Amino acid sequence: MKYLFCTDGSKMSFNALEGALRLLKNGFIVDIFFLKEEESIFKKLYKHDEAVLDLEEIIAKSKNIIEHHAQFLGEIFIEKGNEEAIIEHLENNFYNMAILGSHNYKGLKNQFFSFARKIVEKAPCPVFIFRGELRKDLSEKKILLCVDSTYQTLNAVISFMKNFDTNSDINLITVSADFFQHPLEISLSGNYVEEILQKETLISKKNLDEIESILCNNGIMVKSKIHLRGNPSDEILNFVKQDFNLLVLGSHSRKGAIDFLFGSVSKSILDYSILPILIVPTKKI
Repeated sequence: MKYLFCTDGSKMSFNALEGALRLLKNGFIVDIFFLKEEESIFKKLYKHDEAVLDLEEIIAKSKNIIEHHAQFLGEIFIEKGNEEAIIEHLENNFYNMAILGSHNYKGLKNQFFSFARKIVEKAPCPVFIFRGELRKDLSEKKILLCVDSTYQTLNAVISFMKNFDTNSDINLITVSADFFQHPLEISLSGNYVEEILQKETLISKKNLDEIESILCNNGIMVKSKIHLRGNPSDEILNFVKQDFNLLVLGSHSRKGAIDFLFGSVSKSILDYSILPILIVPTKKI
């Protein structure tokens, strides 16, 4: 297993490395990708007042964190550019995961130049994104796996089992449409929509049971299975206000104008969640 730690020398990027390695399995290689990021006029407007480390300090601090968590320091890459340099490196080299921090841009500003968002859209491997402050107490690791009826869920579960310490508190969540998510002509037919909702409930519970079975067959016990109704991203974001350490979900990899206007569930959660997130793409993991 090999991971790519992407850093610009900021505190947030090292929070990401520490946050990821606390949850990952031990004994793997971590490469460092130091990006001397180009600044656009937009980024200058929203520049963070944050001191960044120089190259020697970055290597020393990364090495200390990596070895503290029983991992191995791999190669060190230095590039000048933007997120495209990281994406190109990920495409030309095999990694099980990219690790990066996010400054949690929101709204229109996030659409223009959120670093994490752009990498998630194009990365060929799972991406671990960390934002916020590190928690001091990790005596209990609570993981939330998002489940739907697509193969993206299976990709996400496989990636989780391969990379993360499964001696954690594993919880499954799925969200199915409620009355208001159905087309108006269906919603007006009370008996018909109730029948649809009942069928969707059965399908959702079946999806949860199937993923639980996969995990159990690999020696991983599931603590709880949660079924909610409503808008998937809204319901998940409301639910994770509870105390979780990681949110895991697959991405349908929508891009461009369609994603800008509507957004996939994974992109919406990425934009607004304050939790560390593992987003697994549809491509081979």
